Amino acid sequence: MLMVNAATESNNEMDVSNKEPSAIGVVGAVTNLQLTRYDVDSMLMTKEIVDKWAAQLSTPEHPVTTHFIDVGIQKIKHPETLAFFNSIPTSFALKDEQVDKLVEVGWELLRTNPEFQHLLTVLDKQ
Repeated sequence: MLMVNAATESNNEMDVSNKEPSAIGVVGAVTNLQLTRYDVDSMLMTKEIVDKWAAQLSTPEHPVTTHFIDVGIQKIKHPETLAFFNSIPTSFALKDEQVDKLVEVGWELLRTNPEFQHLLTVLDKQ
């Protein structure tokens, strides 16, 4: 199972300011927090379901194993690249440059993901 989380982290000025935040800023921060918690809960529930399916499909002769690979924008290590993706507004359309960078960083995230590397090792042995 490959789970890709495209959630970004907004640069919230209220985190570094002593000024009273606006009502819109507070609502936005609370909404982001709720969505983040929902994302984590959804990921955990999905992993549990996939593991349950594997257990149900397994037989003593043919065990089914799962590999839950979680990649997301927030796992980007390079600060400039992370800032680039965090600056892209939510939209159903991306510019060609954004798509190219997304594909590039996606491959990088997979190459450095321990569970994906483990899956490649398992598949290589088959």
